[in-house]
Amino acid sequence: MLTLGDMREVDPGTPPVLQVKLKTPSRKIALESIDIQTILEADVSGQETLVRIWANHPMSPDNVIVGFE
Repeated sequence: MLTLGDMREVDPGTPPVLQVKLKTPSRKIALESIDIQTILEADVSGQETLVRIWANHPMSPDNVIVGFE
């Protein structure tokens, strides 16, 4: 399962495996496949966006949550 959403809505309450601030001049964030097909996309409010990623397994996760703020 792949989830993308506002951090207040998707945060599972555990430490993320990654936290990074991304430049988002288009005010959009997207998750894309390896062949650059958009899987999920969301609007963000600023030109920089804090992103946190949670995964249920370090090598082969089947549940990944991407939260943005």
